[in-house]
Amino acid sequence: MARDWLLAVNVGLVMAATLACYDSEVPLDPAPMNELDPALPGTWRCLGSPAKADAEAATFVVAKARDRVYSVTFLEEDEAPERY
Repeated sequence: MARDWLLAVNVGLVMAATLACYDSEVPLDPAPMNELDPALPGTWRCLGSPAKADAEAATFVVAKARDRVYSVTFLEEDEAPERY
């Protein structure tokens, strides 16, 4: 079950990064009720599918922003960081 949740979060993060035209000025969940998954924070290297040998990886840095809230920074080479 935790693995399914982690997959859903990763898919959501990738979609959020690739659909850069969507921004929310308000929290998507103003009153988070679930604890953070301790396996999710860290640095995640992402390649397209299928990954190409010469493709540059994008990087997500996931951290705890505060109780029950993640912060996500999306990094691409030669681009300003995007913070969520």
